Amino acid sequence: MSYLRPILPRFYIDNINWATAKGGVVSIVNEGEALSGATQNINDIFNLKPSTTTEWSTDTDTTNVDIGVGFTGVDHAVDFMIILNHNLNTAGAEITAKYNNSASQINSMVSVLNAAEGTQDYAAPAADGDTIFTFNQLTSEADFNIIIKPSVTNFTADVKIGCILFGKLHTLPFGPTMGRSHQAQFPVKITESEGGVRFSNLPWTGVPQNAYAPFRGATTYQYGGRLIHELTFTHLADTALIRSDLSAITESADFESDVLQKTLNSHLPFVFVLDSASQVKGDYLFGRLFDYASREIACQAFEISCRIEEEF
Repeated sequence: MSYLRPILPRFYIDNINWATAKGGVVSIVNEGEALSGATQNINDIFNLKPSTTTEWSTDTDTTNVDIGVGFTGVDHAVDFMIILNHNLNTAGAEITAKYNNSASQINSMVSVLNAAEGTQDYAAPAADGDTIFTFNQLTSEADFNIIIKPSVTNFTADVKIGCILFGKLHTLPFGPTMGRSHQAQFPVKITESEGGVRFSNLPWTGVPQNAYAPFRGATTYQYGGRLIHELTFTHLADTALIRSDLSAITESADFESDVLQKTLNSHLPFVFVLDSASQVKGDYLFGRLFDYASREIACQAFEISCRIEEEF
């Protein structure tokens, strides 16, 4: 897809930060190759801050990077992994997820963005930057290992990763209504003199200097501003909007359970795309959810609206 044409929009929501924010216990352990230096912290790999990187001492080595992720309590459905701001191509690396104490590996890995298949069910990014892949959903596992191994015999550089999102995707059953809004927002700070002359103070034009914005470039000609989508979806069935029993503690597939609750509205960033089948990097957006609202417009049918703002 291009021109931001909306076809079956999709949300990629991270389980780790949601579970932690709700008071759950999630253990993150570095179980393979050592981190490169005392200032590195394995927990930073899931901090939803892709501009800062975690690094492992893998250059010319053969030892895998192995990140253990353990959920205590209710098991969480997972069916995707996103790796932001990585150098896996330069490092000559492939990545996958295992579960059941690493005895089992994800299967049916599908490349969404920059995730050509290397070894079976390992993603082998063709370029550094950002990678997305999906796999058959797991619903009853609490312990996972994210494995990064050399594509050939040994790594060719230290592995560096900004952050990883590991969770469950949600695809809407249809696109937004006509009249959606797309903006590239710039801060407005205009001072006017007594004589009516105006002066502009532009604190930022986009990504802060030396920072990193997922799915964006870093050249002078990069599209500037903070990208914003304002969307409305009509006639969404009540069964697709909200679960039947709000007291239930099991996994659900409705919009409010998958998206609104797991992002805590605007508090946790996620990855969004207007066309779930798109393989165009610029169609994807790392952002937050704002101004969510729903109202019944027909029997058992709702209209929902929201604003999604890019996160730097």
